[in-house]
Amino acid sequence: MHLGRRSRDREPTGWNWRLRLAELLLLPAGYWLYAVIRDNEGRAQQPAALARAQVDAEQLLRLERHVGMAWERGTQEVFLKWPGLVRALDSFWSYGYLLVTVTVLVCALCQRPAVYRRLRTTFALSTAVAIGVFAVFPTVPPRLLPPSYGMVDTWVSLGGIAARTPPEIERLSDPFASFPSIHVAWATWCVVAVASMTRRRWARGLTCAYLALTIVAVVATANHFIVDCVAGVALTAVALAAATGIEQLWARARWRAGTPMISPGPADITTKVPVAASTDRGATPRAGVVHGGETGPSDGDDQGRESSTALTA
Repeated sequence: MHLGRRSRDREPTGWNWRLRLAELLLLPAGYWLYAVIRDNEGRAQQPAALARAQVDAEQLLRLERHVGMAWERGTQEVFLKWPGLVRALDSFWSYGYLLVTVTVLVCALCQRPAVYRRLRTTFALSTAVAIGVFAVFPTVPPRLLPPSYGMVDTWVSLGGIAARTPPEIERLSDPFASFPSIHVAWATWCVVAVASMTRRRWARGLTCAYLALTIVAVVATANHFIVDCVAGVALTAVALAAATGIEQLWARARWRAGTPMISPGPADITTKVPVAASTDRGATPRAGVVHGGETGPSDGDDQGRESSTALTA
């Protein structure tokens, strides 16, 4: 096995068009599975489930007030002055984030397969953990809190692309999947993915701006709490660390399985070592070469240069 240095952009062995096609087919299948699990609560809202989700949301609000992060109401009041902008933000958080995420996934698979595995694992881990949290800690978004909290459900009052009454989003997805924010988690993943694929500053800056826009959109439309956004960023960071560790363990296991652990014998070593200077006064020290444990003087510059680069194991 050759363990030389390799560019991170070079395609690893085995990533042919068949594997890429299989990965592309897995994307819609994976999203379908995610949607089925996520929408399990959204198809039948029970009063008890709504009451529990509201209690969990109130706990998050108390936490935000304690640390000085309860900015949702003030942020929404500012953006409500521009109803057209709010409609655009509603459309963005409901559909635009998915298009951006799929685009980045496909670009990573087709252009940078060397980093795709780690990105795919990061994406899968963050999404799986988020679904688990939705199940054990259901939370209503700010827009579904009682009117006494002063939050406006802009999806109902202003609308957006494909808005319905009752809102289509409430019948097709889990309305209690607020904490952590999948929107922000996936946007953070896009930042990580683009940074892994390219060093171009404009591309990295564009994805950072996309992350900031996502946070503004979900907060201004009362779709997420501030703490939801913080949890989304942290979730992707932890998933990335876990995926990196898994990749390193897998690489070490493959290396150990494919490389024989045999120590080289004396006859297999060829290297250049210094030899003591000549006994003649003023003589220049010369280099010798070790061949299987025997030392001899160099016969010339060409031979010395050849021996100095020889190293077999």
